Amino acid sequence: MRFAHFASHWHDTNHTQAISESNQQHQLDQKRNQTDAAPPTQCLLAIGVLSVANRPLPRDAIRSTWGRIVQAMDGSVVLRFLIGTRPLAPHDSLALEREMATHGDILFLPHVKDDYESLFYKSLGWLEWVGQNTTCKYLFKVAQTQRQPRGERKGRKTGTDVDNA
Repeated sequence: MRFAHFASHWHDTNHTQAISESNQQHQLDQKRNQTDAAPPTQCLLAIGVLSVANRPLPRDAIRSTWGRIVQAMDGSVVLRFLIGTRPLAPHDSLALEREMATHGDILFLPHVKDDYESLFYKSLGWLEWVGQNTTCKYLFKVAQTQRQPRGERKGRKTGTDVDNA
């Protein structure tokens, strides 16, 4: 009897805490995307870049190269870096909010994990956002890559990171 009462209380407490944390995260996600730079009502192309929360260097490389051309196109092209918000470490969250305040080009995707296995859901979130927030005639999705030095490569072999040695 005591165990059943304890188990029921433990489940109710953890379930309530999980719901509370989920609601707090949802409110934070909504706030983040409200601060997202408003896309133009009429645009030719929307470009979504699959990005990783804790890797700002590839985003900066894009901003300083072809992203600069996008910025000069008077709003006819929308560029967004796609970031999943689950799980997002507090220091990554703070860094991303600063980056968003500076550049205005990050799209936080609520309820999407920021990991390799969730790339499909990031892409789906991108399609949904474009459909609801722009009238762009075309859309494009690209993957942000950052080559690792040979000694740091993991065991996964995909794309251009195939180690032939």
